[in-house]
Amino acid sequence: MKTRKFREEDAKEVCDLIKRNDREVTSKDYPKKVIEMWIKEMDSAHILKKSKGRICYVALVGSEVVGYISFKKNEIMKLFVNPDLHGQGIGKKLIEKIENYSTRSGLRKLTVRSNIGSERFYEKCGFKRIKSVYEISGPNKIKEIYMEKKLK
Repeated sequence: MKTRKFREEDAKEVCDLIKRNDREVTSKDYPKKVIEMWIKEMDSAHILKKSKGRICYVALVGSEVVGYISFKKNEIMKLFVNPDLHGQGIGKKLIEKIENYSTRSGLRKLTVRSNIGSERFYEKCGFKRIKSVYEISGPNKIKEIYMEKKLK
C-alpha cells in the first residue's frame, strides 16, 4: 500500500468508495433516508469541488484507490477506506500522513467530526472526544462526535 496526493482522475473512484462506505458501514448507525440523501449528493463533481482548498491524499493498492482523506486548516474533513480492508492500517496511515503535514506546518492539534461508528477508530489513533452534538442534515438530526488530538 502506498499513499500519494489526490488527483483529479481519482474523483470517480473516491466517490464510489464513499458511497460504498455509506451503504455498507455508515448505514449501521444512521437511518436509511439519511444514507440515501448523502449518496444522492455524492458525485465526482462534488469530490472535485470539495478537494479545492483542501489537502487530500489517496491510499493505493496497485492502481486501485482503497482509501481517501481530506483535510482543511486543522480539521480532517473526510476519511474513508475500502470496507474489505478495514483493520489493515490504511486509515491509520492516512491519518499519519496528515499528522506529519500538520506538524511540519506548525499546527498543534487536529480535529475531526466523527460519526458514531468511527469514534473508536479515532480513539485508537489518539483522538479524544470533546463533545457530542446533533447536527441538522436535511430534515434529520444526526449525531456527530467532535474529537481532537494534540500534536507533538
